Amino acid sequence: MHCPIGELFDGVRCLTLFDQSRGVFAGGTEPGNMVDFDRLAELMPHYLALLAILFLVIGAVRWTVGEQGIVIELLILLAVSFLYPPLVRRLGVAPSAWE
Repeated sequence: MHCPIGELFDGVRCLTLFDQSRGVFAGGTEPGNMVDFDRLAELMPHYLALLAILFLVIGAVRWTVGEQGIVIELLILLAVSFLYPPLVRRLGVAPSAWE
């Protein structure tokens, strides 16, 4: 699959919601199957953990430093979001879709 921004991120796989080569949403195994529930069940705990970590980090920053403003909080959210997948890969608990 062609990734228009793939060249910008060395070693990071391009993620899209729509697989243009098969005409289905990502995760579907056949054109008539829109959702792969096994893959979703494997990924959901990681997305929920990431969401919880994001709330905890922003809460900790607000508690220790005080209100910072939306730009600083967005930068923190981006940093945590990009650091989570490599961290769980290194710990050996990443889902197979992230390997």
